[in-house]
Order: sequence, then C-alpha cells, then structure tokens
Amino acid sequence: MIKRRDDNPFPILALWEMDATHQKAFELLDGVNAASDEDLSTMVDVFLTHTKDHFERERQMMLETDFTAITEHEAEHGRIVSDIVQFHGALKRGSIKFARMFFKDSLPEILDVHIRQVDSALAAHIKAFRDKEKTDQSVA
Repeated sequence: MIKRRDDNPFPILALWEMDATHQKAFELLDGVNAASDEDLSTMVDVFLTHTKDHFERERQMMLETDFTAITEHEAEHGRIVSDIVQFHGALKRGSIKFARMFFKDSLPEILDVHIRQVDSALAAHIKAFRDKEKTDQSVA
C-alpha cells in the first residue's frame, strides 16, 4: 500500500465507517497503480465506482447530521471525481503515461489532503452529533 507522509497508508479519523472506506479506496488505488496497461482502464472504473459510492454515503451522513459545510464538502467531491474522469478520459485516448502519473503521484496526495482537511471536519461533526444524541437519550 502507498505510504503517506506520516507513514500511514491514509489519515485515520477514528470513525470506523469512514476509515474503512478510505482504506478500501487506497487499496483500490494501489490496484490501479499496479495494473497492466491492458487492465488499467478497468481498474480505474472500479476505483471511480467506489469513490462515487463513498461520496454518496458521506452525503447521506452529512444530511443526517445537519452538517453545515455540506456545500463545500460536496464541491470538493465533485472536483475529485472530475479529475478522475478527466484522467480516465486521457487514458482511454492513449495517454497511458500521463494518466499513470496522475493516479500514482497526484491523486494520493489529493486524497490525503481531502481526508486531513475536509473529512476530518466531517468526522469531528459526526462524532459530536452522535455524542449529543447519546446524551439526549440518557436524559430522556
């Protein structure tokens, strides 16, 4: 698995559902980067599907917990998906080396920063929301 700057494969948020999904994303990204040229487009398709599903689950969590920064968070998701689609298109047009550079060098850093900055805020919000729910239930 690709190692990030703190030697973890991805930033840990201590929110199991997000951490499990991020782990799967980095495993799939490793698969993209290890794929043969013939299998690369298929592996990108698998990664893209996982990413879109992941972002939809996060969207649901944001809605369920009244996350106030949902617009900004979803805009970031849109940018990431757009980048993946753009480089997948380049791959399909024969720019294999160009696409490989994105998936190997750029995308891991993009995801790392997204998790550290955007997802960490969401995780903190969800934890606080759940803690408040527990407190409210114990008072009732």
